Amino acid sequence: MVFNMNPSPIYKLVRLNGKLTFDNTTDTHLRCKHLFIRAGELHIGSEENPYEKNATITLYGERNAETIVYDNAIEAGNKLIANVAVIRIYG
Repeated sequence: MVFNMNPSPIYKLVRLNGKLTFDNTTDTHLRCKHLFIRAGELHIGSEENPYEKNATITLYGERNAETIVYDNAIEAGNKLIANVAVIRIYG
């Protein structure tokens, strides 16, 4: 899937089990409370074609918000990027 929103709505949880690629032709802004790259991939640019626009990921949440548990094995805080797969950022 190609992501090309600027800005996106504020998502509660973005869970990647497939491939998400940021559109390299426009500025993009992903806004969420939790970003979990579980069995998928997040790509912003590539080695052959580095990202030339502005890519922003903003995490939202309250300081005292409860922590989140991913897959009954990973206990995390709040306002976080959890990665157990692949993130590739070139720019």
